[in-house]
Amino acid sequence: MQSGAVITFVGMLDGFKGVAAFVIGIFYTSMLTTAPAIVGFAELTSTMPLWKIALYGSLGAVAAEVLMFRFICSPLVEDLMRAAFHPKARRFGRMFSSGPLIWVGPIAGAIVIGSPLPDELGLLMLGLSHIRVTQFIPLALAGNAVGIYIIASIAASVH
Repeated sequence: MQSGAVITFVGMLDGFKGVAAFVIGIFYTSMLTTAPAIVGFAELTSTMPLWKIALYGSLGAVAAEVLMFRFICSPLVEDLMRAAFHPKARRFGRMFSSGPLIWVGPIAGAIVIGSPLPDELGLLMLGLSHIRVTQFIPLALAGNAVGIYIIASIAASVH
């Protein structure tokens, strides 16, 4: 990040580090803004405890993910999936949404959400597994908190 925009943003919210971590958490969810969010979390490690960065950051990430999750679970997306994928691919997907492999989608989705990988893939996995929002929120909160804590720990050890 040559421009230093993230560092400037964190500096502007000097008295409001929790708000900064929350906003950075919102940006942590998108594939286009994950890298700047990681830089923001790294910048916060010098002035904020790691557990607070993980807590506020994961709350921001979950706030953004709930909006995306609601869209992914909409009937419009299901109609688009039906039109876009071949019936054999849909049959393969149904294997993971019922029967003994029903847990694969939610677990894989939670791992992707917790990692710095783009959350859209994890949200799609969770949405296609027909998980409810009330089940999604604690899963996403835990996954994001662990992922952000690990990122902040690595950044703090480098400082």
